[in-house]
Amino acid sequence: MSNLLLKNWVINIISIALLIIFWQLLYMIADETLVFPSILSIVTVFFKIIQTSLFWQTYYQTVITLIEAWLITIFSVSLSVSICLLSPFIRKIFEKYCYFFMPLPSFATIPIFSLFFGLSKTTMLLVMVLSVYWFLSYQTLIAIDAVKIKWNKHIKNLNWNFTKIFIHVYIPASAPILFGLNNVSWTYIWRTLITLEIAYGAIGGYFGLGSYLIDVKNKLDIDIMYVILISIALTGVIINNGFDKLSKKFNW
Repeated sequence: MSNLLLKNWVINIISIALLIIFWQLLYMIADETLVFPSILSIVTVFFKIIQTSLFWQTYYQTVITLIEAWLITIFSVSLSVSICLLSPFIRKIFEKYCYFFMPLPSFATIPIFSLFFGLSKTTMLLVMVLSVYWFLSYQTLIAIDAVKIKWNKHIKNLNWNFTKIFIHVYIPASAPILFGLNNVSWTYIWRTLITLEIAYGAIGGYFGLGSYLIDVKNKLDIDIMYVILISIALTGVIINNGFDKLSKKFNW
């Protein structure tokens, strides 16, 4: 029985059941449907909303923006780390920049980027990338340093060029750590994206899930607001599970 209770699917069912019970208790105690609609009402609205084109358009906009920001981040970090590994002098300077900018909240850069690009999708992408770029770059360098210490003698004996070493040694050996870092980075990017959408609503024609959420909240469509909130949470869970499975699959 104890082994059964520790299984993931059982934990998931129990967690969801406890949330539903807690919500229904709030609904019954508060007796204020505008703030705490019933679970039945939320489920009914959920199935109505997912059949509308507006929901899927906003969902598509948010997910595509997330993917774009994540790909830009991975490319930027890979390029920066490669240059740092080739030049110790550039690495020292880059690490100083990491120390300077890692503590800086990414939202503090919005006024600067908005001067050049306005409150646009470009500004959003830049803020999202910078929310993890310095941290991810620095931690990736540390991860590769650990690999170099462990495999340095073998690397010298192979007599390979830097590109071959980077692809066939550094990346595979540090893969578990890199997957963990990417899992953290996408989470920060996701949270930054949703926060930006909620804070600025429809930005220059951009309209994502966060924009939709704040729009229906202003219209007091509270049932729909909770449905969008659940959709955002479910998307995060699905992507997290995807990264977890990938990290296990590519744990060389």
